[in-house]
Amino acid sequence: VKTDIRPPEPPFVWSVSGGSVEGVMIRPIHESVPFAASNDDLLYQAMSLVDAVRLGKPRELAIAREALAALLERQQSQ
Repeated sequence: VKTDIRPPEPPFVWSVSGGSVEGVMIRPIHESVPFAASNDDLLYQAMSLVDAVRLGKPRELAIAREALAALLERQQSQ
């Protein structure tokens, strides 16, 4: 999914063994999120947007809120 959110440099990352990206480690909203999201693209998108809401600057926060609302709407309508 393409968004207008630009990741920070260095990017925020969840601590995952064997991960391929280095960045600033953040704590996910639940300890099981990194594993669960690694097996579910939709969950990964949603949790990434939640983290953008939690940690983003005002511009990213607004975009992430809209994108998360749209993602949830699409899922409810299916």
